[in-house]
Amino acid sequence: MSKRQSEDNNKPTYSLKRFREIPIFVVEDHNEVLPFIYKCIGSKHLPLMGNTLLHFDSHPDMLIPQGMNADTVFDKYELFSALSIENWILPAAFAGHFSKILWIKPSWAHQLSEGNHRFKIGKEIKSNEIKVTCLENYFLGDTLFCKEENLSDIKEIELEVFTLPTDEVIAETNEINTELNAGVNQIKTLFSRFLDEGTQFILDIDLDFFSTRNPFKELYKNADLYDELKPIYQLSIPDKTNLQAVEEALEIRKAKLEQLSSAWLYVEEHGNLEGFSGELVPIFQIEMLVDRIKNYYNSVDWGMIHDAGCTWDDTGLPEHVSSKEEITKMIEGHFSSFLQLLPGSPTIVTISRSSEDDYCPPEDVDWIQEKVLEVLKHKFETTNVILDYECDS
Repeated sequence: MSKRQSEDNNKPTYSLKRFREIPIFVVEDHNEVLPFIYKCIGSKHLPLMGNTLLHFDSHPDMLIPQGMNADTVFDKYELFSALSIENWILPAAFAGHFSKILWIKPSWAHQLSEGNHRFKIGKEIKSNEIKVTCLENYFLGDTLFCKEENLSDIKEIELEVFTLPTDEVIAETNEINTELNAGVNQIKTLFSRFLDEGTQFILDIDLDFFSTRNPFKELYKNADLYDELKPIYQLSIPDKTNLQAVEEALEIRKAKLEQLSSAWLYVEEHGNLEGFSGELVPIFQIEMLVDRIKNYYNSVDWGMIHDAGCTWDDTGLPEHVSSKEEITKMIEGHFSSFLQLLPGSPTIVTISRSSEDDYCPPEDVDWIQEKVLEVLKHKFETTNVILDYECDS
């Protein structure tokens, strides 16, 4: 089947409805945007299959819940309860709802390589879990890779990773000098491939795009926990051209992560690793770290330490707490200019605050949200803002 035939198969056979005013849905946790996207699919404002997602975020959000049966995606309520902030996009892609994903990231985010990634997503025959054929370390670190011949119910995904240019770009389209502005040319080329005129797309924004914290860096900070976890959890993969060796390495990594999880639970129960058995666990390193943490802290959530360690593949989580001057420049300059270059308007806009878990600094989130909404309402001539989160009284 040709690429054009595949795209034609994703086009709905019914007429899509149009909103009188583009809705802007604002939630707290990023996975909470998915029910709104599904409602817009159900109301026939978005096509059932093959949507394009423009994802502004400091994080890819493209992991997959560990141990989740692939068929969970066909029960939306079960699916929604299984998802969290880091893994809401690809399960919906496996269900067929997304086929093109454009991750637009700030310069301090490096979890996926810049450029175009075409890969398959499907159900692993052996485990019935969702896996991908992409060899990016982001996926390998979570043991999500699988060879295509071991997958069923396969869909094709096109992912573009693009860093928003930080050079000065314009506020109004008619002021653009494309000969002088390489960033504008990059964006226009990107849109020509991803957003044909009339393409239905979702504009998705995480407010941590503009200012990002790594909350795990604050976890038992006096013991230098986050940096000490790197050599324990960091990904080690052989030559990626040997897929058999990659799969074998991932089997070992999966077993190691399971043993590490058990090790921290053992520490929680016994206070140390004496008597613990786990051949893949660096027991001496962990015991040294346990002693270091105990020297500084009386009360410790040992299970949370494993969660922090699992954020290490080869980069760790991004962090860049922006000044108000930087944030203003990003929103009123770079972000606004990007929107001016869009060949059309999104069907819906979704926004995640990401402040309760500290990924977007809570002290700045309301102010960032206000400025982002101001730009969106002006650009798309809409007042249809739906706030779906609880505010502190």
